[in-house]
Amino acid sequence: MEITMHGNYSYKTLMEIDNHPSTEQEPPLSDMVGSSNGLVCLWVMEKSSYARDPIYICNPVTEEYVYLPTFNNYNKACNGETKGCFHYGFGYHHSTDKYKVVRIYYHDFKFNEYSTISGQAQVYTLGSGHGWRDIGTLDHDLAYYRSVCANGSLHWIKDRAEEIVALDFADEEFRLIPFPPLSPDRSNTEVDLQLMFGGYLCVVHIDVGKQDEFIHIWVLEKKKKFSSSYDIRGHDEFNNLWRWSKKFSIPCTKAVTYFLFAVTKSNQVLMSSDRAVFCFDLGTQVLRKLWDNCSMRNSIAIPHVNSLVSLESLGEKSIMRKR
Repeated sequence: MEITMHGNYSYKTLMEIDNHPSTEQEPPLSDMVGSSNGLVCLWVMEKSSYARDPIYICNPVTEEYVYLPTFNNYNKACNGETKGCFHYGFGYHHSTDKYKVVRIYYHDFKFNEYSTISGQAQVYTLGSGHGWRDIGTLDHDLAYYRSVCANGSLHWIKDRAEEIVALDFADEEFRLIPFPPLSPDRSNTEVDLQLMFGGYLCVVHIDVGKQDEFIHIWVLEKKKKFSSSYDIRGHDEFNNLWRWSKKFSIPCTKAVTYFLFAVTKSNQVLMSSDRAVFCFDLGTQVLRKLWDNCSMRNSIAIPHVNSLVSLESLGEKSIMRKR
């Protein structure tokens, strides 16, 4: 079960949804890939394997869900053994009016900094009828499974937080974009990507000092009016068109690890921990707990807007959730 925030970024409409299709077997372990226009994308983690497959899309309002085809290159990639790992992404491309799921499969794990790694990248377009399409390989290791869709692209953090890997939904090509000017010493820091401030790509930088801990928010903004995609070649051209702006910093305690996931119109920052959701008011500097469930572990909070987008109307053979 996941925790989602519904409505127009209002914590007053915080609610739970049951994201597992009802089956006779024990519900599978799952994790969140993303949410777009009311559709939620999740992966299923096989208990006996590091690999995470299959993946499914659901609409909690219409109670439709669909399982996407499983990864069919195990035999070719790893002699029939379901090992390795996946990185996933999900988003909507406004120009083409298409929903796309991306998965990048890494057969071998990286054992040291000198190891080479290559991921097989595939794209699934909802309703296309073409299934998974190979779009090439990605010769970069990704630091986290979480991805963010913004500016017509999916984003992952590159290993060791050196750069951001972006996959443009229009041409389905990978590009590297620079990080904001964070502290050179990142030995005691954590970095995450989020979508906030009405759709802007943000870098959440958790800086752990000797006594205090601060969460810094950097926002990627355009310098000029142009196409939202990264039609650029190299960091110099990127810096001429885009800029990272530091919006604010939040002091917090070391006792709790917070994950920021939204900022309301009234400048209230919504954050989650392992079993709770908090609200930090930037004006009063007051932190309040909005939701707590000590019986549930590893909950995930994401921005989610209810919609009646139908998987069936998109061309998928969806199944209604049984109660």
